[in-house]
Amino acid sequence: MGQYWNLFNIDKRQKAKNVNGRFDSFIFMGHDWLVKLLARPEFPDVAPALHLSPAANNKSEIGSFAVLPAELITVIYSSISSLDDAACFAATHRLLAAEGFRRVLELRREECAHWGSWAGDRIVTAGDYADILPQGVLTPSEDAETEGHFYSFAWDHYQHNIPLANMSFDGKEPYVGFEYQDIEDEYGDVIDRIRIEVPKTAMQRVSRDVTGDYLRVQLLLESTAPRYLSRGTWALCNLSRKQYVRADALASMEILDYWQAGCTADGPFLKGERLVLDLGALAMIMTSWSEDVGPVGTLSVWAGDRLAVTTVEELAGGGWEDVSSTGQRLAEECVIANDSVLWRPS
Repeated sequence: MGQYWNLFNIDKRQKAKNVNGRFDSFIFMGHDWLVKLLARPEFPDVAPALHLSPAANNKSEIGSFAVLPAELITVIYSSISSLDDAACFAATHRLLAAEGFRRVLELRREECAHWGSWAGDRIVTAGDYADILPQGVLTPSEDAETEGHFYSFAWDHYQHNIPLANMSFDGKEPYVGFEYQDIEDEYGDVIDRIRIEVPKTAMQRVSRDVTGDYLRVQLLLESTAPRYLSRGTWALCNLSRKQYVRADALASMEILDYWQAGCTADGPFLKGERLVLDLGALAMIMTSWSEDVGPVGTLSVWAGDRLAVTTVEELAGGGWEDVSSTGQRLAEECVIANDSVLWRPS
């Protein structure tokens, strides 16, 4: 059956349910969820004009709601704990829009609290032959508790379901979610994953026939969504070694005259019909560790290091090294080692 692998966050003591099995069973499935764990998103800090309250001299023109004290509106919103409820309520009247934007944004931040939560943590993608991690990765107390069997200890004691592992939101359509359903073989190995579109509840509540309300809810969800801006050079960064691999370098590759060809970098995310490796997959490849690394291609020296996804321009201090060529080499070796599981037109 071959060696089993898993992704571990040593600092958070978490493991990834959907990165469990033979290396070739998960590495090419797309791992933007891991990018979102390693990259801290930005949120808007100014409400669009559409969500601003009407001017004081115009309030008399929009009905009896105009006499409702602003403090009461704030109290009402403070009792709403559902993002979908807040979004729908905000769309019912213009006077509710400004405070609605503030509350929806607040709930958005809570909903996406895990985004970026792994930035700066020690990450390792370990095979089940990995008894001992590279020297210095674990503290003396952590090393002692594993009793010389890291993989077995982490498998038994780390939290199993990490945030974002089975759900992500498309940055261009933040009002639509995508659930991932794993397809397993007779041995319980994940052999495929189906992405199922799940509209946000707020969008299901509002009829498309009521154009104004539908657009208001849609625009409210869009304007409060977390985002990763396209400006700057995004990269997978090793904070322990002050090294990074650029997203555009991974996107510009052409492996075996086919894979990755024509791909582009959109912020920290890679897009393209022939895409097989994104920054999340590269993070796994570059942190792989085992006594037998055959399916990976080459043992990486990043195992157990502190990782983050950010822009090169935001890296603190000097002395950073661009190791994109190393990342490209490791990515290519991984694809070559597992090319038999990839299908392409003849």
